[in-house]
Amino acid sequence: MEKQIKLNENRSFIKYILYTLITFNIYHAFMFFKMSKEINSISKEGKRTMNYLLLYFPFLLGNIILSVGNKIEEEMLSDTGRLLMLIFFISILIWQYRFTKKIGNEIKHRNIDYKFGTKTFWLYIVILYVILRGLFALLVDLLNLEQPIGTIIAFIPEAFFCVYIYKLIKAMNLLNANENSKLKNVI
Repeated sequence: MEKQIKLNENRSFIKYILYTLITFNIYHAFMFFKMSKEINSISKEGKRTMNYLLLYFPFLLGNIILSVGNKIEEEMLSDTGRLLMLIFFISILIWQYRFTKKIGNEIKHRNIDYKFGTKTFWLYIVILYVILRGLFALLVDLLNLEQPIGTIIAFIPEAFFCVYIYKLIKAMNLLNANENSKLKNVI
């Protein structure tokens, strides 16, 4: 029989923000990697969630290629970087949707009183983050807003991404606590 380990039920949104800033987004990838392993271990669904790092590292590579292409004014490198970034951004959105759906399904299956699922994803990630961020960036460009006003306006949608992350952390804490309570009952 496989040894059961206690799952993390004490993730903190504040720690997430601090560690993500300090590590230049590496903690973000690490947390998603860990949570995807956790949901795979507790979910009764047959389908496994893909390792987040398989999407994250190519996304970083596209970002590096784009940056290098811009610095040396190499148009082909810049275009390649933009294309890679777009492909991997869409891939990460699809992964995030499936991940959110799996967590939401598990919350419903376990009768946990918490609202999290695909509606959360569509509202906070797609509508309030991705679409608003694009619209706000366009607005800043069209109005030719100077720093820091332009930066502040362009990053207002980040607050909605943070709401999603807060809800995600809470959902995983609840699921992990539920699973840990089952483990205590077995021992």
